[in-house]
Amino acid sequence: MRAARRWLAAIQSRAADCLVKLRQKKPGEADDIERSARARDGATEGTPVRMPLPVYLCATKYDTLAKTDPALHRIVLTSLRAAALEHGAAMFCFSRTDRVLLGHARAALAAAAFGSESKRVVLLDSSKPIVSPFGSDSAANIGAAPDAPGLPSGSSASDPEDSEPWVRAVDAIAPMTKEEEKAWREESKVRKGAGTSRASFEDEAARYPEPAVDALRL
Repeated sequence: MRAARRWLAAIQSRAADCLVKLRQKKPGEADDIERSARARDGATEGTPVRMPLPVYLCATKYDTLAKTDPALHRIVLTSLRAAALEHGAAMFCFSRTDRVLLGHARAALAAAAFGSESKRVVLLDSSKPIVSPFGSDSAANIGAAPDAPGLPSGSSASDPEDSEPWVRAVDAIAPMTKEEEKAWREESKVRKGAGTSRASFEDEAARYPEPAVDALRL
């Protein structure tokens, strides 16, 4: 959950930076991107754009999650919904063994890549696989996270679109192993102070080079 939330924030920040640079050179194209983003989210003109680009949070291996404790299943999927909402992403569950979920995933990616249209499917029951297209979910639908260690009682209500309380809820019901926590803390130390700056993106690109993709970056 923490990794998913960090990556969503990083993509959101980088996309916003690129949009600012594009506006300086081609303001008309930047306006078009913002209009498309608002239309995607069903937002009105003038509403701040959360995520300029269509980003999908894909919960893979749903067949494995489906076999877990129902309480864990619900909290994990609700926390992913909260993270997607906070950062303006769509979210869906995926499994190679489920033909229905495969169909939803293909439809979502085809719409993003080729602009193809298909019947809009919305499934927001966290006891079942989630299909949450852009603009289909809300803080009211998700609800408040249960109180978790490290957060004052009722703190989840202070900002209904902050997914951190849901992250804490996942940590409470499915804590990281000592090895996972150690790895996370070490990574956090490396990233401390870098945030989502240009330097942190350059470092990430250097660690995982993709020449064909890197050549297109702004």
